[in-house]
Amino acid sequence: SDSSERQKVNVKLLNAEDYVTDWTESVMLPPPNHELDSPVVTAVLDQWSDSDETRAALLHWFESTLSGDEGASVPPSLKVSGVDSNVRDGFLTHVVPLLLR
Repeated sequence: SDSSERQKVNVKLLNAEDYVTDWTESVMLPPPNHELDSPVVTAVLDQWSDSDETRAALLHWFESTLSGDEGASVPPSLKVSGVDSNVRDGFLTHVVPLLLR
């Protein structure tokens, strides 16, 4: 596909050494060949949080948003920041593209 058709988002990331970078534009990859209930997404969420409740809340919010529930509110305890580069890459590769399709 033409590069002008790619979705872009502004993100503040950790670099490979896990240092916070400035806000930068990142080209999103096409959606992966799996859904939110895949083992790959489960592994990313497991790396992100040790709390079953927190992971379930984020996944519930993702699913509500994807089903068109514009009133789905993000639980106040959810925070996807300060993650290491592996978790960041997992979200950018396996989760965010699913949410943007």
